[in-house]
Amino acid sequence: MFSVVRVLVLGGLVGKMLGVLRELLSAWLFGTGLVANSYRLSQSAYLIPLHGFVSDAVNGGFSPRFSVLKSTDPIKARALFAWLHLILLVLSIVVAAFLVVFSTQWARFLAPGFGPSAIALSSDFIRVLAISLPSYAVVSLYSAVDLSAGSGAISAARASIQSLGLIIGTLLAWLMGQPLFIAGGFVVAYFLLSFWGARVALGHGMSFSVFDCFNNARSELIDVWRSFRTLIWIPVLLQVHQTIERQVASIVHPDAISALDYARFVSDTLVVLVAVPFATAGLSTMARMSDAEFIAGASRSFRVLLLIGVPVSAIFFQGSEFIVRLLFQRGAFGEGSVLITSDLMAALSVGVWGQLIGYAGGRFLSARARNAEVLVITAISVFANIAVNLSLAREFGVATMGVAAAVNGILFGGLALWRVGLDKSCFKFLLQVIFFAVLYCLLVQLLFSFSDGVFSFFGVTALFWLFVLFSSRRMKDVFLDLLAILRRGQ
Repeated sequence: MFSVVRVLVLGGLVGKMLGVLRELLSAWLFGTGLVANSYRLSQSAYLIPLHGFVSDAVNGGFSPRFSVLKSTDPIKARALFAWLHLILLVLSIVVAAFLVVFSTQWARFLAPGFGPSAIALSSDFIRVLAISLPSYAVVSLYSAVDLSAGSGAISAARASIQSLGLIIGTLLAWLMGQPLFIAGGFVVAYFLLSFWGARVALGHGMSFSVFDCFNNARSELIDVWRSFRTLIWIPVLLQVHQTIERQVASIVHPDAISALDYARFVSDTLVVLVAVPFATAGLSTMARMSDAEFIAGASRSFRVLLLIGVPVSAIFFQGSEFIVRLLFQRGAFGEGSVLITSDLMAALSVGVWGQLIGYAGGRFLSARARNAEVLVITAISVFANIAVNLSLAREFGVATMGVAAAVNGILFGGLALWRVGLDKSCFKFLLQVIFFAVLYCLLVQLLFSFSDGVFSFFGVTALFWLFVLFSSRRMKDVFLDLLAILRRGQ
C-alpha cells in the first residue's frame, strides 16, 4: 500500500505545483470578475451531474472488486472492465447532451444571482466543457486499472496534465480576448489523458469488447451495483450541497463563487497532496487485508494525516490574509478580492484536518465494503453544511460559507475516525496535536499582528512547529515514519 502512496504523493507534488501556477495565473489575469465567476460556475455545472457518480462507481464499486478479481479470475476482471467502460461512456454521452441543450437553464438554476452577461458566458463555457465529459468519465476507470497493477502513473499525472491544459487555455484566453479558450484547454487535456489511459489499460490486458463476455461480467456487475446502490446517495447529497452552495454564493456577493474556489484551492491542496494518495492506495489494497492489517494500516495513515492536517489548519486560520496576499494579490486580483477570499479561507480552514481524515477514512471503509457507514457519515456532514448555509447566509453573508465548510470538515473527519477505529496511541496523538495547534493559535494571536509582515509570520510559525516536532517524541516518530514512506514506500 505505502509504495503506491509514495508514487502518488510525488506525482501529486508536480501536479499541485502546476495547479498553483494555474490558479495564480487565473487570479492575476481575471481576478474575481465576470470571466472567473462564469468559468467557476461552469465547472460546477459540468461536474455536478456525473462526477460523484463516476467517482463512487469506480472507487467504491469497481476498484475493490477488480483488485480481488485481477489475481483470482482475470477473465472476469476483463469482462467487468469492458462492461463498466461501456456503461460510463453511454451515461456520459447522455449527460453531455443534456448539458449542451440545457446549458442556459442549468446555469441560471445554479446561480440565480447572476446577471444576463454572466449567465450567457457560463452557458457557453458549459457547452464547450461538455465535449470532454466521456473522456473525463473513462479516465477514472483507466486510473483504477493502472493502480491495481501497482503503477499509479495515470493518477499521479492526471492533475498535471489537466493543469497544463488550463494554463495554456488561460493564456490564450487572455491574449486572444476569447474566454472560451480556458474551457478548450480542459477539453484537450482530457482527450490526451483518455488516449493515454486507453493504451495503458490495453497494456494491462484489458479489452473494450463486450460482445463475448456478458456471462462473465453479469455476476460481477451485480456485485458492483450492490455496492454502488448504497454509494449512489453520496453523490446525490454532494450535488444537492454544491447546488445550494452555488446558489447562496451567487446571492450573498457577486464575487463569492470565484473567491470561495480560490480559498478552497489553498485548502484542497492538502487533500490532493496528502489524503488522496493514502485513500487511493487504500482502495486498491485494503480489500485484501486482514482485519488486523486494516486497522494497523488505517491507524498509521491517520497519524500521518493528523501530523500534517491539524498544524496546517491552524496556520491557514491564523495566516489566511498573508497567504491570499502572497499568492493572489496581483493584476486583476485587487483589495476587494483579497478581503473576501481571506475571510472565507480563515473560516473554512478550521475543518481542513477533518477533510483529510474524512476523505481517506471514507475510502478505507469503502474498501472493506462498509459503504452504508460512509453514506451516514457523508449525510450528517452535508446536512450540517446545508443547514448552516441556509439559516445564516443572509444574516452573516460570505463568511457563512466558510463556517459551513468548517463544520462539514470537522464532522466528516471526526465520524470517520470513530467508524474506522483508533488504537489508544493514535487517539493520544490526536489530542496532543490538537493541544499544540490551540497553543500555536493563542501565541500568534497574543504576540503577533499583521503589521509585523509576512516573513515574520512565517518565521515565527516555522520556529514554533520545528520546536514542537523535535521536542515531542510521539510527533517526531510519526514524522520519521512519513519520511520512510516517501523515501522507500514502506
